[in-house]
Amino acid sequence: MEISCMGKADNNAVNDRNIADYVVKNIDVAIEKGWVKVFYQPVIRTLTGQLCGAESLARWVDPVLGFLSPDKFIGPLEDSGQIHKLDSFIVEKVCSDISERLEKNLDTVSASVNFSKLDFENADMLRVVENAVAKYNIPRDYIHVEITESMIVSDAILMKKVIDGFRNAGFEVWMDDFGSGYSSLNHLKDYEFDTIKMDMEFLASFTDKSKAIMTSAITMAKDIGILTLAEGVENEEQVEFLNSIGCGKLQGYYYGKPQPIEDFFDHIAEKGITIEPRKWRQYYQAASFYAKYTEEPLEIIEDDGKDFRTLFMNDAYKRQIVTRNYSLKEMDQLIYKTKSPLLKKYREYANIIEKTKNNESFYYTYDGNIICFQGKEIAELDGKHLIKGSIRNISIDNDFKKQTNVVNKLRELNHLFESVMIINIENDTIFPLIGRSKYDAPAGTEKVLQEHLNKLVESFIADVDRDKFYKFTEMTTLKSRIEASDKGYIENLFRFKGPGDTYIWKEMSIMMVPGSGGKEFLVCGKATADDVESLFSDNT
Repeated sequence: MEISCMGKADNNAVNDRNIADYVVKNIDVAIEKGWVKVFYQPVIRTLTGQLCGAESLARWVDPVLGFLSPDKFIGPLEDSGQIHKLDSFIVEKVCSDISERLEKNLDTVSASVNFSKLDFENADMLRVVENAVAKYNIPRDYIHVEITESMIVSDAILMKKVIDGFRNAGFEVWMDDFGSGYSSLNHLKDYEFDTIKMDMEFLASFTDKSKAIMTSAITMAKDIGILTLAEGVENEEQVEFLNSIGCGKLQGYYYGKPQPIEDFFDHIAEKGITIEPRKWRQYYQAASFYAKYTEEPLEIIEDDGKDFRTLFMNDAYKRQIVTRNYSLKEMDQLIYKTKSPLLKKYREYANIIEKTKNNESFYYTYDGNIICFQGKEIAELDGKHLIKGSIRNISIDNDFKKQTNVVNKLRELNHLFESVMIINIENDTIFPLIGRSKYDAPAGTEKVLQEHLNKLVESFIADVDRDKFYKFTEMTTLKSRIEASDKGYIENLFRFKGPGDTYIWKEMSIMMVPGSGGKEFLVCGKATADDVESLFSDNT
């Protein structure tokens, strides 16, 4: 048995040497006659599920030996000092493929190309890439350069020059096989990379420890401005995990094997995967930087001016509003694909965020809970806006319950009023709880009460209503007037300045917060029709 195995091993070794000799002698012929081919494997944008790129890979289909896997020809070409011939051809063919599709107005995506360290020792690969890009007249952002970590270890000085040269020339440089070396973190510190690629073999065991390390690596990369890509993705469980920790791009057999370019795009169409247009690349990359693992509630939503779409939502965010473990799609349906009147408020909030470009805070109720939402626009393009949001369910916040007695009284008020402010006479403060308007104090901040009222009167209240407004908000008699009212609150109409020289009628109501001893009051406001003024008595 041992003799038989040894004999078989010897035969395999002889066969490998014969193949290696054949490859070395025939590389020029193989390139000329088209035996060497470029296959492409899809790269998917995690947030959108769209095709956003591809990795180009060399394949040798020989008329004599048949299909040769890369391990049969890359090693011999490196040993014979001819690997630059193969990689130069791949660069040329990738640029040609991209150019052809662009000329035919066909969908196309950027492609990454792989290099050997010997390429840079035996040829000027930057010039090779630049010449090919110029020859086929394609934008430089269609070509990305992949450098393995082992290449840096073997010759740090050379690779520093290579990386800086490509990046200074306008090409993205990616680190392939991140984490395979013992000094990965030093490499991120000493070299400039646009993206790091991590192999899912690291998560083969899929243990809590391996997932924690992957999570930390992706979070760290984003914190220092580097995009992330996981290759070797093979199943839905891996996709869901990588999405939950904010990995920017995914590559692997789950989405498709390497194929010739025509088969590649046919496969994408068959799977129902749409293609990310070039102009949206930076827009969605901005979202990718913000989508990451955090213990704080976090979501990324897209607003096209009509509808909202949830791109990312972590578990901490979900727990603030639901108790079940809903999927991202289910959460999107629950919040933004509903006939709830809350959608109108979401639209109002989004309009304010997109107009001010600031971090804005809003308060509203949902399913009997008081919610504080904070949002900020992170990108805008062609009428679409990306908003990074955080949320806090005040109703389950014990600290808030200790600080104020308004929790039970605020439920559902947002369905009745545009804005609700809480005033504290003793502390001389006014604080926004629900909604926003240009007349309110800035959301999330406290203001000196009388100072805010004076500014409100001077800036917005019509001259004929100013005395009436001051009487209505007179703090020394507020408690007694509310107690004397049959309704349990007081209300009146006032004219607020609108666009141009117009005025808008606003209905203002003030009610006392139970249990506050007459120290805290809710001031509620909403627009009303001009002809209802006669229905209100002068409750001043």
